[in-house]
Amino acid sequence: MLFAVLDLGSNSFKMTVAQYVGSGRKVPFKIIHKERHPVQMGASVFEERIISPRHKTMAFKALTRMRDNLAHFNMPLVRVVGTSALRDARNGPQFVDEIRQKLGLKIQVISGLEEARVIAQGLEWEYPFVERGVLVDIGGGSTEVAQFGEGWKKLGQDSFQMGSVRLALKWDVNRKRPSAEAKLRENVRSVLNRKKPPRNFDYLVGSAGAIQSLGQILCARKKNAVIHLGDLDDWIVHSFDEDVRSLQSDYALAPSRARVLVPGAIILSEVLHWLKEEDIFVTEMTLRNGLLVDFVETLKERNWLVEL
Repeated sequence: MLFAVLDLGSNSFKMTVAQYVGSGRKVPFKIIHKERHPVQMGASVFEERIISPRHKTMAFKALTRMRDNLAHFNMPLVRVVGTSALRDARNGPQFVDEIRQKLGLKIQVISGLEEARVIAQGLEWEYPFVERGVLVDIGGGSTEVAQFGEGWKKLGQDSFQMGSVRLALKWDVNRKRPSAEAKLRENVRSVLNRKKPPRNFDYLVGSAGAIQSLGQILCARKKNAVIHLGDLDDWIVHSFDEDVRSLQSDYALAPSRARVLVPGAIILSEVLHWLKEEDIFVTEMTLRNGLLVDFVETLKERNWLVEL
């Protein structure tokens, strides 16, 4: 059985196709195809509250290509989810309806809390030994903090309306001004301080594009990717005034990632301060992986899966 999940994020649209390999394995599916399209829909949504005509065209092209690529696989079960940008866009419902009518793809716009729950569910497969874990997922439009593991009396999730694309809009305009970094940090801190952070956990994990890119930069020569707060803050100071082309060249980044990496690093730094933690493990688990796990769990409950 094949599954396909499409994650329509604020910075990029991503698709993963996987084959179910049986629940007796550590991971019940094998990924056979991945693709990413840097649509950056959040750039217009977070400034104007609408999907601009340019970003709408880019989104249609990306989704058309994904739909056409799906035809190369043998009838996969498909789930398409939209996150922060589609939640915020005033013309989001119209966009979703057009995609359904013209491309036959049914988009489910999920809440930030559902986003956190799904990713955390995937982490329970990846880290079955963790009793009380905490996930940090920094997306383009929102940041999710979620508990996972069986050691919690009750699992909690928080979704903060701040992300690397949102903050990049402020960073790009203000980075040359005095105290710009301090002002951006205060902006992030004011959002985080509206919630109480989880405490007494034994494992802290970070996921999604910005954290994964920072892990590759800061932990390139290390066996296990663990981002240390001191190294992260030093990198922010070094990189804050760099232009996007320099960051792209220095770290072999895609332009869409280079534009949001420093803002993403600032969010991660402030989250670590908020949690009073010095280190965070980097996982390759993403929302797409969590959606695949959710697919498997749902179908198992309905007895629709045949074990191989």
